[in-house]
Amino acid sequence: MGRADIAITRGDFTTADEILDPILRATPDNFMANYLRATELIKRQQYAAADETLGHVSTKFPLFPAGYYLQGMTKLALGQLAQAEEALHGYLNNVSDDRRAVWLIAIAALQQHSARRAIEYLKLPLDKLPADATTLTLLGTAYMADRKPEVALRQFEAAAALDPENPQIKTNVAISKIDSGQTEQGLAQLEQLFAGEAGASAAGPTLVLSELRAQRAEKAAEVAASLVERDPGNPLYLTLLGEARAAQQDYAGAEAAFRTAKAHDPRFTPATRDLAQLYLATGRADHAKKVLTDLLSKKPDDLSNPPSRK
Repeated sequence: MGRADIAITRGDFTTADEILDPILRATPDNFMANYLRATELIKRQQYAAADETLGHVSTKFPLFPAGYYLQGMTKLALGQLAQAEEALHGYLNNVSDDRRAVWLIAIAALQQHSARRAIEYLKLPLDKLPADATTLTLLGTAYMADRKPEVALRQFEAAAALDPENPQIKTNVAISKIDSGQTEQGLAQLEQLFAGEAGASAAGPTLVLSELRAQRAEKAAEVAASLVERDPGNPLYLTLLGEARAAQQDYAGAEAAFRTAKAHDPRFTPATRDLAQLYLATGRADHAKKVLTDLLSKKPDDLSNPPSRK
């Protein structure tokens, strides 16, 4: 078992299977062998198989709480958010000071649109342990979702003080400034981050959306085009370029950008949604119906055809 654990940690799955397969054939209910097999499957991003394996031995989790953590990770990856939260609850009831588990359960709550529940989870480690940038950043995100940008700004600024070179945290600070009424300061900070190589990918998309919200379509299009130049196949960047072109009333350019985004990732929903809206706005309802019907036909809830994570 120890050798299998080391092999999985190293990513040597062939060796791990050579050890675990005969054990599981001889004793299918062996808890630790199933736990290690699930760990391997998660590392290989085979979440449905990992979920099935963990379910086979889940009655033993009260004696080995790490199983709850693994199950929570798996459920979260599968989009089974309520089950993920329940499993992580089971883990935290036994290991209350594990920050990683707190982050995951807060993310599960946020994805269920329960910002206040996420805030309560994230406050727990801050009451017991020294503050860390990740917890503060997630807490700021939760406060943003709860429509409290001023409180969110304080969390992001505290996170930036702990991790001053992190471009994503700096981006979050700028966003919360914009949302709390400090629009010009926030935009200036985003532009500064975008100008630097390290912060361009973090700040760029938000800068495009902020410029669009400020009704500066030309600037938004300039930033979006720069992002596409950096990464021509990125469907998010292409979709942002389409939105900027639409704001410029360049409908042909917008359609080209949305269609290119769909070509790179047919299941990237924002591109399809925006293309359908463009078709409706330009009097092409039949085209809008077709692209939306095509998207729905891909069965996004089918685990054999999962939505893109890009």
